[in-house]
Amino acid sequence: MFLEVRLVEDSTKTSSLFNAKESGMITNSALQEYAELGHAEPVPVHELNKPDSTTFYLPSHGVVKLSSTTTMLRVVFDASAKSTTGISLNDTLLPGPSLYPLLTDVVLAFRSHVIGMSADISKMFREVELHEDDRDLHRFLQATPGGEGVMDMRMTRVTFGVTSSPFLATQVLRQVAKDYEKQYPRAAKIVSNF
Repeated sequence: MFLEVRLVEDSTKTSSLFNAKESGMITNSALQEYAELGHAEPVPVHELNKPDSTTFYLPSHGVVKLSSTTTMLRVVFDASAKSTTGISLNDTLLPGPSLYPLLTDVVLAFRSHVIGMSADISKMFREVELHEDDRDLHRFLQATPGGEGVMDMRMTRVTFGVTSSPFLATQVLRQVAKDYEKQYPRAAKIVSNF
């Protein structure tokens, strides 16, 4: 639920103001989609009282990009928010090495061919499953249907806003290319050079 007002810029560069109730309803519907797709799940009742050292609740907010063709509303979890201990989830994680090529290499490679292509993997982070042992570190609160209460949820997929997520998503993509290299050699070569 939102208790603040967010200013959102649309694709025409004019600003529109969402009030707290409207933005909360929009974000809640996006979080409901997470549950419907299996990207989030309710925390089982018998696991609600796990020790604080094994759980972390992520605050979240919606980011609207009206010009997006794949994901107009992206829910961003703030894994940099400090808990009552003064430590955030991102403080405890390593980002992993950068797996992206240098921008100059990308530009040179793009210009060295007659045809250039680019691609966007829709919901890339959410294509990568979190290990069950890590899910309680990705908990969040969601309004119940009807908005009369809140329920404890947890992500089952890599979470946007967590410092290690870019590395994990890219590494998994490369590993899949390696695992299926014999079956799909051309595709594996393209993905491996991503």
